[in-house]
Amino acid sequence: MTEKITLLIVDDDQETRELIKRSLSDGHYAFIEAENGSAAIRLLNESQPDLIILDVLMSGIDGFEICRQIRKMDAGKHTPLIMMTSLDDTNSIEQAYEAGASNFITKPFNPTLLNYEIKFLLKTKQTSDKLRDTQRRLETAQRIAKLGHWEWTFNDNKVIWSEEICHIMGFPGSKTSAISHQLVTRIHPEDLIRVKTIIKNAIREKSAYSVEHRMVLPDGSTHNVIQEAEVFVDDNGNPVKMVGTLQDITSRKKTEDKIKTLAYYNKVTGLPNRTLLKRLLNKYLSKNNSKQPISVLTITLDRFKLITDSYGHAFGENLIRKVAIRLIRSLKESSYFSQKNNESIFQKREFDKPLTISHCDRDEFVVILPEISEVDDAALIARNITRALAEPYQISDQEIRVTASIGISVYPVDGRDTDTLLKNSATALYHAKRQGGDGYKFYTAKMNARAFERLTLETSLRKAIDEKQFILYYQPKMMLSTDQLIGMEALLRWNHPELGLIAPGEFINILEKTGLIVPLGEKIIESVCLQIKEWIKQQYKTIPVAINLSPVQLRQKDFHLRLSRILKQNNIKPDMIELEITESTLMNNMDKSITMLKKLRLLGTPISLDDFGTGYSSLTYLKHFPVNSLKIDRSFIQNVTVDPDDAAIVKGVIALAHNMKLKVVAEGIEEPAQLSFLKETNCDFGQGYHYSKPVDVKTFTKLFMQKDHQPPLLVRNDNTGYKK
Repeated sequence: MTEKITLLIVDDDQETRELIKRSLSDGHYAFIEAENGSAAIRLLNESQPDLIILDVLMSGIDGFEICRQIRKMDAGKHTPLIMMTSLDDTNSIEQAYEAGASNFITKPFNPTLLNYEIKFLLKTKQTSDKLRDTQRRLETAQRIAKLGHWEWTFNDNKVIWSEEICHIMGFPGSKTSAISHQLVTRIHPEDLIRVKTIIKNAIREKSAYSVEHRMVLPDGSTHNVIQEAEVFVDDNGNPVKMVGTLQDITSRKKTEDKIKTLAYYNKVTGLPNRTLLKRLLNKYLSKNNSKQPISVLTITLDRFKLITDSYGHAFGENLIRKVAIRLIRSLKESSYFSQKNNESIFQKREFDKPLTISHCDRDEFVVILPEISEVDDAALIARNITRALAEPYQISDQEIRVTASIGISVYPVDGRDTDTLLKNSATALYHAKRQGGDGYKFYTAKMNARAFERLTLETSLRKAIDEKQFILYYQPKMMLSTDQLIGMEALLRWNHPELGLIAPGEFINILEKTGLIVPLGEKIIESVCLQIKEWIKQQYKTIPVAINLSPVQLRQKDFHLRLSRILKQNNIKPDMIELEITESTLMNNMDKSITMLKKLRLLGTPISLDDFGTGYSSLTYLKHFPVNSLKIDRSFIQNVTVDPDDAAIVKGVIALAHNMKLKVVAEGIEEPAQLSFLKETNCDFGQGYHYSKPVDVKTFTKLFMQKDHQPPLLVRNDNTGYKK
């Protein structure tokens, strides 16, 4: 008969002890019980249990202190110990491990996971017991069986290691020595600085260390290891060598990840479940010192029960998987997010802003948007989700259409804690369903009114694009040394049929967040190309036209190809179109932005860095930006003749740009004194009301365009509102 495993249960609550015993009543276990720390210490000496389950919160001495006392005893030094707590927070977990716990479970506990955890720890203990027996028989370098050992002597910087090290690290079996950096090169790049710091500190303090990190093998695979080492000193106390071990724990990590997956991730989609969702939302709320809005979107399908009743449970699960993929992709394609990689749909995904997508139950999903600058953005994202989910699905040769309803709550208006925000989001979802589904509702009426206004504006913008209500105005760009026209900037205006001309500040943000800027941006480029063709046809001198580029356009992977296509279709040379990009656009996902700019430069299109000085880039970044010119923001030009700081900044930027072979454009020139200052500091180009405000194409052509046979145009002020 198999000997039973003895479990010591330490808890001052008899009902909890009975619950654990009932959960593990499969005949494999024998139980002893203790209601406090003193009883636990006594029973530990008397009965030598195989494993201890210890509650944290008890009257008298708490579980952390009891754990520390047990670990000081010979009888309890190596006994597996699981701490049980209802304190579901990181501090409690860290304190449990610091006290010596092998692992922890939270109340209410999952009996299956507890049973699995006990078996795992007992199996680990068996291995550890064997290893400790080997430790007593072998020398320091062979203390732990199945571990590789190494020795590093400092005077010659040489490292020797065992065959097991060769196996763990992928070295040839015959290679058992080298200089130290060959070991270091195997450490994962993301762990390298941390590991090197720990080793340096150990040498300086002449102490032992233990560190867990990743190793990259020659075949490209990544393994998890634990590295432990001791520093040896000479008679004078100087460090002379380090002796260490290396253990491959990849299999153990996989087991731990499997346990975590069972506890915190939905088995159908692999997305975080409600337990993990609450933890993450708590984390976002605790870190939100600025009281920035956090939006919680609860999403369900409108007739999911009818679908499962009609087609079966397996069909419903397949649909849910496809809905999850569609949901993630709709967020990826939202202008609110910019995805950083292209990993598998259910693996960890990195966005440029934090995001949680959770699958809580059956057809219920929850999305948390913790860094949303405007509450209205939640409505745009919700609308993107409903549109995406409403597209047809193909499942088992069956096409099916479903719609979704979304309820939205917003921190701190609709609640300041996790449970309240989730409850109010669910309430808003209920109202969305009552109105027929396939839509979204905020928890508060005020937010719903704002969302309706935003939707109305978006609808008007879509109509404006279709009806060609957007027009271009042009502002001249002058060479300051000669007052000659050398270019122009095309500026967008909305010619609203009722409100008249509307400046971009009123609508450009909506165009970007809805993605409408992409088709409109192409129309702008096409319009500029057509206008250049018209000027060429009328035998006007051709000069470059600058077009402002949105960050949404820059994120389009094939933008350079689209631009090239438009230029070729209209037979326009690339150097006739200059692209203006703000520095904040470049700094957001800088690597990808620079990659796209390099492609545009190869195309032959000049690039200007707009609004320079107002963003958050350092001047040192300029060497990385493939730009032709800088545009100094008008805010510096405005007071350049009266503010010494602004004057110094402008002079410094001009000097730096010229040293880097870049041209400089000053924006917002309005006064003759400003112009004189810029000429004295050798600024190359300028634009502003001193020369002309933005005007329609007909006026611009009349005032500034010249025929090929005409002499260069000199601009002067005649007090008419324009400069001639």
